[in-house]
Amino acid sequence: MACLFSVGHSISTLASHVRFSCQGGVRLSGGVQKCGVSVRRKVKAISMALNDVRISESSQSSECGVVLPAENKFVQDAVDGLRRAQVIAVPTDTLYGFACDACCEDAIKNVYSIKGRSATRPLAICVADVENIEHYGTVEHLPDGLLRALLPGPVTLILPRGERSKLHRSLNPGLTSIAVRIPDSPFIRSLCREFGGALALTSANSSSERSTVAVDEFSHLWSHCFAIFDAGTLPAGRAGSTIVDLTAGGEFKVVRAGSALVETVQILSKFNLSERAERKPEEP
Repeated sequence: MACLFSVGHSISTLASHVRFSCQGGVRLSGGVQKCGVSVRRKVKAISMALNDVRISESSQSSECGVVLPAENKFVQDAVDGLRRAQVIAVPTDTLYGFACDACCEDAIKNVYSIKGRSATRPLAICVADVENIEHYGTVEHLPDGLLRALLPGPVTLILPRGERSKLHRSLNPGLTSIAVRIPDSPFIRSLCREFGGALALTSANSSSERSTVAVDEFSHLWSHCFAIFDAGTLPAGRAGSTIVDLTAGGEFKVVRAGSALVETVQILSKFNLSERAERKPEEP
């Protein structure tokens, strides 16, 4: 989707003084496309200076890739993209991720297409608050207070999906579990609240490539996103979240050590959960 900045009369004055060109192209008058790093930073600086900036749809195209700061004033821009079944790139408390509406079949297909991801590999979901989790997975078998002790934070919990889940059947068909995240990241949590639903979430990279901690690291995929929300270089490293299987009552299984293994196991032990034997996980 080609995009343009709608900023009222101020953009006309600004555009008359600013002209950029680079390989891949930047067009302030006809859309912002992916571009080189130096030009991208200039465009982002302009975006930050204009508090009333908004992204609006102008035509149908696969090129968009506008980069905006991951700030609350741009949350509505992200919501606009999600409601159009588009994919956005967002920072979490660990890695950058691709996100879309977890209840929209077309949006889910777009994520798989962008990553070149096998349809047999499931996606996790992201919600804003602990009380939202019960709408998408089963939590009745967990000790009281456990979810709030673990979340928000760099932890992914695999839970039974259950018959009452609001998730679209096209998300991870055939699986009876769902991986849930609540990142300790104000932008993505504000986004989930404003959107009013769960986001399908996966790392912002092509399948088989390393995970990304800065937006420049997946610049070759910008053009496939409605927008990219930049929080700078994320400090947690590339280990990602710690993944824990909590599908069975009274026990847990660490599926991936991730960046918070020690703290996570300590919390689980305080709630008297025992670690179960090795088994093949359903990877989120």
